[in-house]
Amino acid sequence: MRTPIRLLLVAKSGHAQAHETAEAMRRRMERRGLDVCLADSGESEALDSFFARGCERAAVVVLGGDGTLVGVARRLLTLLSPETICPLLGVNFGKVGFLTEVPAESWESAADALVEGRLPLASRLALRWKILRPGDSASPASGFAVNDVVVSRCALARVLTMHIAIDGHPLGALRADGMLVSTPAGTSGYALSAGASLIHPEVEALSLAAISPFLSRFPSMVLPAASQVDIQVDETTPESFLTVDGQDGFPMKPGDTLRVQGQSKALWLAVPAPQAYYSRLGRCGFVLPTQQ
Repeated sequence: MRTPIRLLLVAKSGHAQAHETAEAMRRRMERRGLDVCLADSGESEALDSFFARGCERAAVVVLGGDGTLVGVARRLLTLLSPETICPLLGVNFGKVGFLTEVPAESWESAADALVEGRLPLASRLALRWKILRPGDSASPASGFAVNDVVVSRCALARVLTMHIAIDGHPLGALRADGMLVSTPAGTSGYALSAGASLIHPEVEALSLAAISPFLSRFPSMVLPAASQVDIQVDETTPESFLTVDGQDGFPMKPGDTLRVQGQSKALWLAVPAPQAYYSRLGRCGFVLPTQQ
């Protein structure tokens, strides 16, 4: 990777240690001659103003948990053009640390390696989604997701009827608690709980899984990244809801369709240890520990 000359440090909102570390990192990087900006993760305009000055040779360090990194990454996707490579490095101040790969106590060596261009970069698939509403020429909502998008019932715990199509080919109607489309990175979350398989993050694919299908069987599917997945809420369904990365939500109306496609090489993560994916599976409890 090219050595960055501009650095944005985003610290988890309300986390004193993350902010203290970000301030120490700012001083360390400024001594190296970098142009450094520091922001709270709750300041959504911080990324806007940072990239308003250009994205050439810029990098972002997120000091927080996986959720903080996902929120920052989604904002990056809305700001940068698809061909832009802006390295994103996560320093873990959360509980899981599956995406934020750098332990908090190792931030100095990781930050030095980042600005010296010594960290390998790995591209990650993202999801581009939009809601199609009958009679409306413009989409009422659209955006990106890093992990997954979920269509589910809203206030009442009842099943909803959905019509599923892939690349325009109908699969039929399904009654279930919901439906989710996830990236490979997202399969370690909600998708796994819904019965989907783990997909290595370097695989360019979409995962499609039903949430508790009712009186029917819908096997989870692995689809080409460029597939167009349509999930239409049946017109008899009074209420449903779209959830994006577990962070944002949008009410859907009867007859609305969620359209999802993968966006290849949308994010570029600085990866300190490319082969650590399998050890993280064990550390985070996805596989059984080795018996001694």
